[in-house]
Amino acid sequence: MHTLVWALALVAAIVHSSPVLASTATQCPEVSLFTTLKQIDPLRDVCFTADNGNNYSAEQIASGEVKLEVSKKQELVFSNSDNSYWILIRLRNPSPVIQHWYLQISYPPLDHISISIFGGPKTTVHRMGDRELFASRPVDYRYYLQPLDIEGHGARELVLQVRSSGSVNIPLALFQSDALVHQVEGQSLEQGIFYGALLILVLFNAMLFITTWRRQYFYNAFYMLSAGLFLASMSGLSYQYLWPLSPWLANTSVPLTEALSILAFVLFGASFLEIDHELPGMQRMIRVMIVLAMLSVAASFIVPYHAIIRWNTAIALLCMLTLYGIGIQRLRQGYGPALWYLISWSLMLLGTSIYALAAFGYAADYLANEILMQIALGGQVLLLTYAAVIRVRQLIERVLAMQTHAKAELEQVVEARTAELQSALQTLAQVNDKLKRQNIRDELTNLYNRRYLDEAIEQAFSVARRHKMPLSLILLDADHFKTINDSYGHTFGDECLRGIAQVMAEVVKRPRDTVARYGGEEFVIVLPGTDLNGARHVADTLLERIRTLPLTTPGGKTLQITVSAGVAQLRSDDINVLSWFQRADNALYEAKQAGRDRATLTE
Repeated sequence: MHTLVWALALVAAIVHSSPVLASTATQCPEVSLFTTLKQIDPLRDVCFTADNGNNYSAEQIASGEVKLEVSKKQELVFSNSDNSYWILIRLRNPSPVIQHWYLQISYPPLDHISISIFGGPKTTVHRMGDRELFASRPVDYRYYLQPLDIEGHGARELVLQVRSSGSVNIPLALFQSDALVHQVEGQSLEQGIFYGALLILVLFNAMLFITTWRRQYFYNAFYMLSAGLFLASMSGLSYQYLWPLSPWLANTSVPLTEALSILAFVLFGASFLEIDHELPGMQRMIRVMIVLAMLSVAASFIVPYHAIIRWNTAIALLCMLTLYGIGIQRLRQGYGPALWYLISWSLMLLGTSIYALAAFGYAADYLANEILMQIALGGQVLLLTYAAVIRVRQLIERVLAMQTHAKAELEQVVEARTAELQSALQTLAQVNDKLKRQNIRDELTNLYNRRYLDEAIEQAFSVARRHKMPLSLILLDADHFKTINDSYGHTFGDECLRGIAQVMAEVVKRPRDTVARYGGEEFVIVLPGTDLNGARHVADTLLERIRTLPLTTPGGKTLQITVSAGVAQLRSDDINVLSWFQRADNALYEAKQAGRDRATLTE
C-alpha cells in the first residue's frame, strides 16, 4: 500500500510540479581555463535566465542588457515549460598558448540549441538539437559538443539558447581534447557492453521461443528489444546510428518505444504469471492495461511530445504497480515463479522512478541516472531470463520423469546393439588395417611398395628443395638374379629377396627414411637430410652385410649373393624427381658395367 501511494504521488509530481532554482542578480563571473585542468564543471559560474516569448537576443545577453541569475553550482533543470532558456558562459585562457576545449551538453532530448560565440575573430553561431538534422552538429556524437579554440590570453563569451517541448535539462561540462576522448571511450565501452549483452539476451529468448513455442519468451524478447530502443533513443544513440536523417523519427521514437515497452511488459507479465480464464479478475486488469498501452502506441504519432511522454510515463508506472500487485497475489496462491518476477520488478520500478524524475527535470545528474536505469534494466532482464531458464529446466525434469521407464528399456536395447556394433567395428578396423598394409607394403618383402614410394619420394623432394636440405637416393639391384632363379628356382629367389630386404630394414632404421621394393630384384632407399658421403656409407654397409648373408640352396650348398648400388644426391639443377632418379639409375648401370658388387656415386 505504501508503494502504491508513493508511486501515485510521483506521477502527480511529474504532471504538476516544477523545480525552483535559487537566483542571484550579479555580474556573470569568468571560467578560467587553466592548462592543468582536464575537465571543468562550469555551473558555479554559469548565468541564466528564462525568456517567455523569445524577447531576447544573443547579443543582448552577451552585452549585459538582460538581467541574469548565477547558477551557484545548481543543476540547470526545468520541468515542462514553453520558455526559452538563455545561458551565458564567460571563458578566459590565462596561459600564453592556444587551448582546445569542448563544451558538452549531455542531455540528448533537447529540441533546439543555439550557441553563439563572441570574442573571437568573428562571431559564430551553431545550431543543433534533436529537431535539427544530426549532421548539423559540429561533432558526430550522441551528446552535443561544441569545439572551442581560444588563443593565448584570449577570452570567449558563449551564449546558449535552449528550447524544448518537454523538460529542459542542461548538464554542462568543459573538456580538454584528451579528457573528452577518455570519457567518450569509457562511455562507448559501457554502452557497447550493455547493448551487446541486451542483444544476446534478446536472441537467447527468441531461440527459446522458436524451440518451445511458448509466447512468454517472445514477449520477453519483445520487451528487452523495445526497452533497449527506448534507452537508446533517450541517450541519443538511435539518432546517431539508426536514423540521423530524420529528426521527426528521432523525436517520435522516444514515446513510441516507451509505449511499445509498456505493451511488451504487460504481455510478458500476463504470460509469465500464467493469467488465464481461471483468474477472471486479473485477466480483466491485464486487458485494460493492454488497451491503454495500445492507445499509447497510437497516440505517439499524433499527440505532442511533452504531453505523450508524460502520459506514457504515468501509464508505465501504473501498469508496473498493477502487475506488481498481481505478482504478489500469484505468489500467495502458491505460484513459485512469481517470486522472481517480484524481485526483478522491484529493481525495475526503483530505476524507472529515479530515471523519470531525472528525465522530467526533478532530479539532477541525468547521466548517472541513465546508467542507473541501464543497470536496473540489465538486472531485471537477467533475473527474468534466469527465471525463464529455471522454468524450462523444471519442464524438462517433468518430461524426463515421465520417460524414465522407457529410457531404461531403451538403454538395454542400445547396450546390446552397441556391443554388436563395437564387435563389427573392431572386425572392420582389423580388416581396414590389413587392407592399408597391403595397399602400401610389398607382399613378399614387407617393404614399402612402388605406390608408396612414388608419394614419399615426391614429398621428400619438395621438402628438400623448400628448406635447402641434402637428400640422397640409393638404387640397389641383385647381381645375376636371373641366373639364381634359373638355377635354383623362384622359391629360392624369393628367399634371397627377403634376405636382402631384411638386411636393408636392419641397416636403414631412421623413421624419416624410406626403404621400398621398386620392382623385381630392384630396391630404392630415400635418405632425407643425408649428403653423398653419408649415402655412400649406407650403401657400403649394405653391400658388406649382403655379402655375408647366410643362404643355403635347395641342394644344400651355401650361396653368396651380392648387389650393385647407384648413389645420387639431389642437385640444384634437378628440376624434378625424374632427373634425379635418372642420375642414380645411371650410376647403378656404371656399377654393373664395372663388375658388380660395388656402389657407384654420381655428383
